[in-house]
Amino acid sequence: MALIVESGEGMATANSYVSVQEADDYIALNFPEDDKWGSLTTEQKEVQLIRATRFLDTMVRWASFIKDNHQSLAWPREQFKDYEGRIIPDNTVPTLIKDAQIELVYESLSNTLTTEAIKLQSEKFGDTTDSYASPVTVGGSELVRNIIKNLTFAGYARSRATVVTRHRV
Repeated sequence: MALIVESGEGMATANSYVSVQEADDYIALNFPEDDKWGSLTTEQKEVQLIRATRFLDTMVRWASFIKDNHQSLAWPREQFKDYEGRIIPDNTVPTLIKDAQIELVYESLSNTLTTEAIKLQSEKFGDTTDSYASPVTVGGSELVRNIIKNLTFAGYARSRATVVTRHRV
């Protein structure tokens, strides 16, 4: 399968947000001490990038709506504003999304991204009980949780749990 990088047009055949060169550059800059990525062939890197794109698109509940019903990936999205009020145009894949994909690729070389997690409806802490409107995920990959949290705080993703009720006894 050939790597087809999304250009911001909403391509029907795209399968990655970043090119091998973009991933090479990011990993060389951010992880210079590790050569796991550098030891892969171009074809192996492409497969890893495609997998990370699919994983990213399925794990995040994105803000806004897809740009075109025929596009193959979740980005680009209709224009929206991030948490700082900056306009995110409908013809781009933001750097934050590309960085998240590369971070997932790099992490997947040495760790499993889909480690088991549990969903909690409520938790008890001594005399306090927290009940969640929708299940809260605990466990699993710390990197995945951090990526989702960062994308949510930046305004690119939506939170899955919206209400927390506290009961003190």
